[in-house]
Amino acid sequence: MSDIYVSATFSSHQSNQSVTSHPSAKDFKEFKIADIVNLYVPPILVLVGNVCNILAICVMRTQHFRYLSTSVYMIACALNDATSLIISLTAHWLYMNFPEIVVRSAYSHYMCKFFNFYGWGNCDYTIILTAAMTADRAFAIMKPLKASTLNLVKRAKIVVVSL
Repeated sequence: MSDIYVSATFSSHQSNQSVTSHPSAKDFKEFKIADIVNLYVPPILVLVGNVCNILAICVMRTQHFRYLSTSVYMIACALNDATSLIISLTAHWLYMNFPEIVVRSAYSHYMCKFFNFYGWGNCDYTIILTAAMTADRAFAIMKPLKASTLNLVKRAKIVVVSL
């Protein structure tokens, strides 16, 4: 009698446990919003960002700004930002929306190393350029007579290339 009770209890527990499917990450609205953001925002950022960088370069190359050392730093930052948008953000957008494009092979870690090095190096380069531009402006403010006699544009070009 106890065997029948145990088997009946066991079978009733199995029938009461309906197969409930747990929602996956894709079922949450936050992930759907993230998918939409990852699909539409990066191309807009690449387009608008590069247009603004090109405009910044055009303005910094005008007659008035051409002879200021700040324009050299600003042009370098705009070029750095444009290449970052084209290389890093485009690769991120392709990977997020079309993951089958990325070929997984024994040498894939080199691509990851490149993007990791380039991404962090690009950010650090922009920070260093901004610090160099700040130091250049501090020198021009602290020693205005000496700054007017020195060729700060040539010095800025040397700093940008050496960094």
